[in-house]
Amino acid sequence: MKTTPGGLRGSFPVPTTDPVSGATISLLVESADGSSQILLDAGTGVLNLLPRLRPGALLALTHFHLDHLLGLPLLAPCGLSGILSARPDAASILSRVYSPPVWPVPATTAPFVLAAPGTPHVHGALTVAFHPIAHPDGCHAIRIDEPATGESLVLATDIEWTLMDAAGRAAFADFAHGAGDLWFDCHFLPAELPAHHGWGHSSWRDALDAARLSAARRVHPLHFSPSATPSRAASITRRLRPARR
Repeated sequence: MKTTPGGLRGSFPVPTTDPVSGATISLLVESADGSSQILLDAGTGVLNLLPRLRPGALLALTHFHLDHLLGLPLLAPCGLSGILSARPDAASILSRVYSPPVWPVPATTAPFVLAAPGTPHVHGALTVAFHPIAHPDGCHAIRIDEPATGESLVLATDIEWTLMDAAGRAAFADFAHGAGDLWFDCHFLPAELPAHHGWGHSSWRDALDAARLSAARRVHPLHFSPSATPSRAASITRRLRPARR
């Protein structure tokens, strides 16, 4: 399994010398043989992933806040096989966002696919599963497994770890158990969290806790704050290295 981040910023894109850290969330996951592609979220990072996308790729959406949808119109000519979501009203939501007078044409013609609760969706050599997490208006963590190689990835963007009780954290840990790579929201620093209770985001310390509970082999930060400098992003990344094994 190969993962290519196209965007790692949260809330809105910012100009940086690194287009990936400045663009909003979008990651491309490919099977080991390259036959299957799944795009996780459609932030402005889609622009950086277009050269790698092939017809038949699947788009899986964690939720419907705009920073995760801004790149969706760029995917219109890519020949997506479908848009996978855990929300049955996904088509209705996107038709409201991308319609006149806000947007002149439909953002996508790809069919919508509802992720059945508790049942992984099979896309070629990969399987996709969803798990609800704490975030305003709702959000789902996404797990991708490649049965042929045993590789796995969990994306937990827009999660407020401190709002989840012990049972909620245990359920997440069970969902993410043994993931080879855990991509986890690190929007705030630990000292900033008390002033942002209910905003729906976490810190690098929460990422370490989630990785420990789920026995993830590697943990990576994402959803950097728009105000985060490159040095802050690099510092957060370094803090997560001890969790890798």
